[in-house]
Amino acid sequence: MTAIKTFVTNHSILVFLFLTLVISLAAFYFIATIPGAGSPEGMPGLPFWLAAVWGPSLAAIIIKAIKGELGMFLKSAFSLNSINPWWLISLSPLVIAGLILVWEGIHGTPINWHAFKLEYLAPLLLMNLFLG
Repeated sequence: MTAIKTFVTNHSILVFLFLTLVISLAAFYFIATIPGAGSPEGMPGLPFWLAAVWGPSLAAIIIKAIKGELGMFLKSAFSLNSINPWWLISLSPLVIAGLILVWEGIHGTPINWHAFKLEYLAPLLLMNLFLG
């Protein structure tokens, strides 16, 4: 295990890219081969779609765990002692969703997801790309 830890420590970026690729390719393989996994709208597809989307985050968590830094990383990431600007940015999708619900509630019209407009997609796409 020491050799692996040393390799990961010395080549973190390379290992991160490799793990991200492997996780994402594995998820896409299962999405393509398992009947019903082609949609993220439930089982069996949702876990594979989440693995594909969260591939970089999972890779980073694996690297931190191998290096023995996961506990310290999680403690600092979830510390409420100080408000980190990244917390505010990462919570912004919840704020946006809340504002959409309030807007719809004020105007008395329920959200009709079947009539989802293309202009709604741009902010969501930009936010997901940024957070990713």
